[in-house]
Amino acid sequence: MNRRLRHLMRGTTQRESLEFFDSLEAVEPDFMKGLWKGSEMPSGHPMDGLLTLVPWYGKRFVNAENVHPLVMIDKQKRLYSVNPDLLLKFAEMSVKLKMRSEMKNAHIFDGFLKIFTTKKSKARLREVKFRGVMTAAMIYDNLKIIDIFRKVDENTVLGVMDFKGRMHETYYFFVLRRK
Repeated sequence: MNRRLRHLMRGTTQRESLEFFDSLEAVEPDFMKGLWKGSEMPSGHPMDGLLTLVPWYGKRFVNAENVHPLVMIDKQKRLYSVNPDLLLKFAEMSVKLKMRSEMKNAHIFDGFLKIFTTKKSKARLREVKFRGVMTAAMIYDNLKIIDIFRKVDENTVLGVMDFKGRMHETYYFFVLRRK
């Protein structure tokens, strides 16, 4: 993994994260096809630490029209997709209640999350212009969120979650590694 990225993943600022993101090259939508393992990159966003509360595995890009934005992993190491439309309400509540400081076991919500299991695609893959560069982006079907990607290396991308609305003042950063 890129040494600078490894350093930033320990925790950074929005400014440093954006500078690194801007230094990376664009990716084509086809580059994103497949299963990717995700990790957070803490940068001062209200959602920092939230995905560590749940057994988030990553994302699955089947093709341009079929994307599974929230792939989870259960205790038996089985992957399943959850509906982000419903889970976001839980995430907003968690941010408000600051649950992330109290919860340490990601699998505590396994049973709860399986209620939101879906086999349906919940996002699309397109190219968008973000910060002056055309690059691959995942557009959620029913949420006011776009995840924009830049290439770190052949098997790693840095993602920026761009929210419309009250969480738009800062970006949520994450890393995806090809599996």
